[in-house]
Amino acid sequence: MTTAVGSQLNGIPVLSFARDRWTDVPRCRHHVLSRLAAGRRVLLVSPPATHVRRAVHGLLHGGLAQSGLTQVSHGLFTFEPPPWLPYSSRPALNRPLEGLRASYIRRLLDHLGMARPILYVWHPAFIDIVERFEAPLVVYHCYDEYSAFRGANREELEAQEARLLRRADLVFTVTPGLRERRVGLNPQTFVVRNGVDADYFGTALAPGTIVPSDIGSIPGPIIGCVTRVVPEYFDARLLGEVFRRRSGWSLVVIGPESPAHVSGGDDLRELKALPNVHFLGRRRFDSLPAYLKSMDVCLMPYQLTRNIQLGDSLKMYEYLAAGKPIVSVPLDFADDVKPLVRVASGVDEWIAVIEEALTLDSPELRLARQAVAGHNTWDQRVEQISQLVATALEGRLRR
Repeated sequence: MTTAVGSQLNGIPVLSFARDRWTDVPRCRHHVLSRLAAGRRVLLVSPPATHVRRAVHGLLHGGLAQSGLTQVSHGLFTFEPPPWLPYSSRPALNRPLEGLRASYIRRLLDHLGMARPILYVWHPAFIDIVERFEAPLVVYHCYDEYSAFRGANREELEAQEARLLRRADLVFTVTPGLRERRVGLNPQTFVVRNGVDADYFGTALAPGTIVPSDIGSIPGPIIGCVTRVVPEYFDARLLGEVFRRRSGWSLVVIGPESPAHVSGGDDLRELKALPNVHFLGRRRFDSLPAYLKSMDVCLMPYQLTRNIQLGDSLKMYEYLAAGKPIVSVPLDFADDVKPLVRVASGVDEWIAVIEEALTLDSPELRLARQAVAGHNTWDQRVEQISQLVATALEGRLRR
């Protein structure tokens, strides 16, 4: 995952802010930052502790000596603010804490030899701390409609994003739909879609790739889905109807689930109770091609929320790289992807389209899918990002 790309930036360091930790399920930022770190130092800052209990636990078990700094690779470092610098929902208290966190990050930058880094921001909630840094360039990379998430404070997030859009020199969005909603506040907004490590996921078709025993023992045909099982996105009711009617098919779902009190609704419980349905849970990223090898058709069974309609699925590119037929809800796919994804609405159509995908798959179609994946790699995306950043930096120097 660390091909030397982005040489246009001449080793300029990157300070990045994201809502999740590096150890979470790999997302767009993991792939982008790991590649940027091949030619420069990158420091990813995660959110601080968000409540007193977690802060106290950290202090008791780690004390004031905790630095929160971890080296992931030669050029990539992550920082989780230590428990004695927690977030507070009270602005009067959080403002001084934010100042302390910014001072701590500056000391880390000095320690790592990262003078005047580019700021690369993945979420609007970091605008307060971003405004405390002088930087040669500020980049905002938007891959979701953040204010549409369940439980989000929509008014606060939209206000934060408006500030970040005005502050940013460059904005990247993963779809044209997300761009349309932001370009009015920042004309330097560009579409940079998600990508894939095509060679890596292409090993799903390699003869030497060994199928894991937990999926190898499941009878075929296997209809697979690799996703986070989140209730507002995952259409358990649709899948329940499909696999009740087609008891000879096996559904295999790979990925972490939301906590039981969030995702344990009736539809999901009923789906899991079917004898031909298998939830295997989260599997290591380095094992996914081996699991995909066993799948005859791969699904994108999402509920059409605003986030899904405006997003760009990572798994779709990984399915393509693995050469697998894809059945999805109707989405705004990129032009080169669109001919290779079968879409369906409603239970009857889903069954018919899956049957068609099973029947009509061929070696020629597998190669065609892999060819499209080969034109949508993370290396290509990071080259696109690097060229746009280099051009923006040159423009600032000329001012």
